[in-house]
Amino acid sequence: MKSANFSPHLYTKALAAFDAAFSPMYLSNTWSHVRQQLKPEHMLALQFCGEILQDEEDEIQQADLDEISTLLSELESLSANSDQIPERLRRLIDNQIAQIRAAVASYKIAGAKVLREAVRSSYGELVEAKDIITEHKNSPEISKLAEVWRKVNAVADAALKIDGVVQLGQKAWLFIESVIKGAV
Repeated sequence: MKSANFSPHLYTKALAAFDAAFSPMYLSNTWSHVRQQLKPEHMLALQFCGEILQDEEDEIQQADLDEISTLLSELESLSANSDQIPERLRRLIDNQIAQIRAAVASYKIAGAKVLREAVRSSYGELVEAKDIITEHKNSPEISKLAEVWRKVNAVADAALKIDGVVQLGQKAWLFIESVIKGAV
């Protein structure tokens, strides 16, 4: 609110009341006790704050989430039915699938940032496996993995409105793509 240039006197009392009501000292109290400390004007100020503050992300379309799920199923099928890739690569792919599925499942609760966190958390694993990825960079499994990450990154970038996060996402994708293609 402060960075949006709104007068602090419009919201500081309400925020202080919420801080006091949700203090760790009151954890053992019932909701009715906590609720007594929150007056209607506090709730109204909070509603105005919610209306004034900009959304940090757009909603991801269900079609995009469905496309990611379809790509993951295709990748899972490729990995499971291939006898051309070593077990280490299969485990890597399975773990990547699990990370993305967890992010998609958490999206409705945590927002698009979970997709960005999935990209970030895959860094280390992909760097560690660079040798085996490079060795099999022309395999259909690695191509599909790249396609999945490309889609996840595009969806997350479209949803997130914060420039720095979008730039981080683009850099993350470029890094993942370079590992997959064996350039790093």
